[in-house]
Amino acid sequence: MSANRDVLIERWRAALVFGFRNDSAEEGAIPDGRCFPREFLTENATAPSLLGGVLGVALLKLARPFADDCRFGVDRSGYGLISAMTRHYGHDDTKDAALATLDVVIQLALCSPPTRLKTLRNRIDAVTNAALHEWAMMAVQGIEPPDTFAGLLDDR
Repeated sequence: MSANRDVLIERWRAALVFGFRNDSAEEGAIPDGRCFPREFLTENATAPSLLGGVLGVALLKLARPFADDCRFGVDRSGYGLISAMTRHYGHDDTKDAALATLDVVIQLALCSPPTRLKTLRNRIDAVTNAALHEWAMMAVQGIEPPDTFAGLLDDR
């Protein structure tokens, strides 16, 4: 491995830090895309999309209420998840893949049995900072990370 690749790996490792706590989540819990290196660790053109998928899961975790009583509320301010994605993830493929996670949630909410949305919430709750970091590092190397939505959209 070349010295330049070692430096790039360390830059990605330092940039892909997730900081969710057990009782709350703040926007600082997700990596700031403005700190991402400009190049990926692979020539695989899907790496930005793979990373966007991981970041989308992190953004869903950011939006997930931590209280047991999940009360409904709508953020009409325009500074919700989509705004966070736009501010932080400028690469179009990364941003588009992160937004695609919202599409999956909408499909689950509108077209599937309610138990599937609950299953997704449980999966999101179970994802740790270490898992998100590992998945993101896989993504920037062009390796497909685990699919949080596996089996949830089958046979709606």
